[in-house]
Amino acid sequence: MITVIFYLSIIIGLTLLFFFVDRDDKSYLAIVRFLVFEKLPRFIRNTLNRIGLGKLCDIADWLWHYLLFTNHPLVQIFYLVIVGGGFSYYWYYGLLKYVDGVLLSKYHWVTACTTIFLSLWSYYKVCSVGPG
Repeated sequence: MITVIFYLSIIIGLTLLFFFVDRDDKSYLAIVRFLVFEKLPRFIRNTLNRIGLGKLCDIADWLWHYLLFTNHPLVQIFYLVIVGGGFSYYWYYGLLKYVDGVLLSKYHWVTACTTIFLSLWSYYKVCSVGPG
């Protein structure tokens, strides 16, 4: 339990350091941010290039750029799996198995289906138009 708290605090601290410390500031936190997020990756890249693993750095850069800065369907697929799986679970266990119409009126069946289909339609519209 202590190790989980330790790693979680490190992840939260690095996230706060990355997002909320100004890189152009002259404070100690800005120096730590520079060392952790600029100097250390440069050192790792130079070390890997020296031992002949420069191609690994190129692959990691390509993957980083692809996942964060290009349009790809991975987030949409993840969203549809989560939403479709959650609604399927709700439909099977919530509506068909445990609440089979005696305790739940047809109104709830209609509103549940309408809500999920409107949510999926709005997600489709958001994904199909350009930003702005």
